[in-house]
Amino acid sequence: MESTNIIGWGTLAIAVYAALISTLNLWRDRQRDNVRILVEPCIAKTRQQRFRLAVTITNLSGFEVSISELGFSQGRFSKVRTAFHPTKVVGATLPKRLAPRTSTTMFVPIWADQNATYKGVRRVFARTACGTLAEGRNGALVRYINDLPPAALDEELEEALQDWGTIITSVHGFPKGILPGERPRANP
Repeated sequence: MESTNIIGWGTLAIAVYAALISTLNLWRDRQRDNVRILVEPCIAKTRQQRFRLAVTITNLSGFEVSISELGFSQGRFSKVRTAFHPTKVVGATLPKRLAPRTSTTMFVPIWADQNATYKGVRRVFARTACGTLAEGRNGALVRYINDLPPAALDEELEEALQDWGTIITSVHGFPKGILPGERPRANP
């Protein structure tokens, strides 16, 4: 009697374990098929102490994704969105294909910096060719909107790209510290 009871509980434990493992595998397979991108606003800085809002898009999917639209949104569930085409400084134009586990930085065009009041802007969004929408908001976007700095021209960004090989950006706020190729100022 006791041995059949032990066998029954053992069989039940194995069945529950198998069901749990198969459910986790199904969930993992479904996640693998979903488009996942990360959108992070950031602020770029040049030597002339000018700044430009940028967006870093990372493809977290296990397959290639095409970014077809980029812009501002008024909120997570808001239907009000303003799309723009990024500045062609680093060769990032739309549509942009991203390989798995890669990222790209796209700069907000100068007209959006100069003409926008950023009234109601809460997030930056990116839409893929298949219609997946991802939004991002962080300290850099909030800081940029609240304290609109002098905008860097496309020529200044191109010069920084040629001098440094990459453009310094920060997702936390305005980049601080010494830029590549500069010497610290002596305090008088």
